[in-house]
Amino acid sequence: MRHTGRSYTHPLLVLIKEENCLEYIRVSVIAGKNSGGAVDRNRVKRRVRACMDGLLPEIQGGWDLILQSRNGSQDASSKQFYEALTSLLIRADLIQKNG
Repeated sequence: MRHTGRSYTHPLLVLIKEENCLEYIRVSVIAGKNSGGAVDRNRVKRRVRACMDGLLPEIQGGWDLILQSRNGSQDASSKQFYEALTSLLIRADLIQKNG
């Protein structure tokens, strides 16, 4: 999927989406070594998952999503991750822009 899906980039995250034949969404969060040590990588993944949990009800089923952290993301706040995710999901036409 990382090679066949459509990708969208942000300074904090990369979103890769691909359609699936299921009625639900599958999400994978990846934090590579560019996000720091194990503690930093796990913290980044927890923050991204927490932000994504709030956005999942707005997304229609039938998608596989990969969220990959980028270099420097270990210093980002939860608010910055939420804004990055919202921006990426709007650009990928997975959620509608509010207002």
